[in-house]
Amino acid sequence: MDNRNPKRRSGRAVAIGLILLCLAAFSLTVWNYTRTHPFANEAAIISASQVEAHFTNRSNLQIGQRAVVSLSANETKGGTLIEISETGRALIQMDSDTSAPAGTVVHVNIDGTVGPQRPK
Repeated sequence: MDNRNPKRRSGRAVAIGLILLCLAAFSLTVWNYTRTHPFANEAAIISASQVEAHFTNRSNLQIGQRAVVSLSANETKGGTLIEISETGRALIQMDSDTSAPAGTVVHVNIDGTVGPQRPK
């Protein structure tokens, strides 16, 4: 009696192929997200309506892009990039004033799903 069933071998190949496909898709999704949604290395509030953030990769930043500023675990606000320096420093104009004092450390990432907006 032959123990090698061809159906069983092809089933394993399909399962391994699907696992490899899922791993590749996950890796490419993470790579694309980090490319289109850059995170600031450091960021702080400089006034009630502005935040200064420092990014390592300046090439993806454009004036008018939307930024997501996380003040705490429960408070997130939006803003717009209004100034970008060659060193990767970005100035963000908040949509609404924050109650946090100047110097408060915040987390900033750029929303790559929305294109740059024209200044109003």
